[in-house]
Amino acid sequence: MPNSRLRLAIAIGSVSAVAGLGLLVGARFPEIIAVPDGVIDVIYGGAYDKGIVLTAENRSNRTIYFRNDGSNTILPGFARTECRSALYEGGEIDLPVIAEAYASYIKLSPGSRVRFNIETNIPSKYPGGHCHTRIQVLGGLFVETREYTPR
Repeated sequence: MPNSRLRLAIAIGSVSAVAGLGLLVGARFPEIIAVPDGVIDVIYGGAYDKGIVLTAENRSNRTIYFRNDGSNTILPGFARTECRSALYEGGEIDLPVIAEAYASYIKLSPGSRVRFNIETNIPSKYPGGHCHTRIQVLGGLFVETREYTPR
């Protein structure tokens, strides 16, 4: 059974849309078509002036790709952070954003680790609260952090 730090979900959409995406990216990224066996840990590493820092470790059998802006920041629209207060009252989630930049990719091969940023102001509004972040990777899958407490 996979580690609880990994939650992979197939993106909601029609089978034809997923198949079309597979055909579109299959030639350039052939290893992303199948769901990885193993664990991809995504761990909260703290805050910076524009958002949060995460580390992903790939302990699966497949390479995954994160869409980024050419640096170490995940493109808006491919990550969503949700937070609640310390008493689990109220909360907030990042609003959907359409990415307007040409995407480059962070490649995360099996056995490797990468550190990256996500621009969000949500965790800074909930110190001591409960947050988690979900990131869409190339191919329509998602990886998520465990619940973390913003600091």
